[in-house]
Amino acid sequence: MSPSDSYEPVAIRGRQGWTPDARLHAASQLRSRLQGKVTVRDVAKAGAEYFQELLDARTVSISMHEDEQYRELVNVGYLPPPDSWYPADSVYPDSLFPLATQDLHEYGGYFTSDLDDPKYQEFVGSRHDPEVTSIMGIAIVTAGSLRGEVFLTRGREQKAFDRDDLGLARDLATSFGGAMQTAARKASAKARKPTG
Repeated sequence: MSPSDSYEPVAIRGRQGWTPDARLHAASQLRSRLQGKVTVRDVAKAGAEYFQELLDARTVSISMHEDEQYRELVNVGYLPPPDSWYPADSVYPDSLFPLATQDLHEYGGYFTSDLDDPKYQEFVGSRHDPEVTSIMGIAIVTAGSLRGEVFLTRGREQKAFDRDDLGLARDLATSFGGAMQTAARKASAKARKPTG
């Protein structure tokens, strides 16, 4: 039995959207799944797996944002070659994604299922997966600054992301971002600590 088998089922979206009870349940579950995770990579992986399960995503990628660059930490779900679970040295300027980055800054996220949408075209320019028909990006924000992104996709057989999914994910990204920053601060402090 894997550790994820021991988790209770994730919150479920009702016909009318994510109810207040489902939102509270999801927030509690995310905190529980992040508990005890120490490294940035472990926090990112646990968060990505939870977002994938909760939002029925085809893929989820977690990236950090610093100095006008994204650094991809972890991917979960279906990954077409040459993508990897833990990309090594996957750093790219945010200028490759000007519209998505602007929406992360201004609105805390974005979603689209319009294949002609310029944000979708930015995605296609970076990773072509013809099965992806809906994308959503969620800002990881701490202290009022963009610190990263949770990026999700859905495929042809899945319902497109919508405003209610974005609202739930933005709420969850607050606690997720806090856990990511805590892990990053601890790693930084450990790296600065003199040895011997």
